[in-house]
Amino acid sequence: MPLNNTKGRVLKNADATYRLSTQAFTALLGQRATFAELVQSGKIKIDGDAGSLGVILANLETFDPYFNIVTP
Repeated sequence: MPLNNTKGRVLKNADATYRLSTQAFTALLGQRATFAELVQSGKIKIDGDAGSLGVILANLETFDPYFNIVTP
């Protein structure tokens, strides 16, 4: 499942389209709101398969942001 964003280009067979404002996006990035909260409040609109994003997110790794770059 490819993930892409090209201004002005919309795939005819996209699994889903997610629409949100810049304000909602920054709230999500800043962890001031969860994705589910924004969907429930109507700040994120989903057209298509709402579960398709979960497939992508399930493949992301979480890591310790304070990992040692150089060790003794």
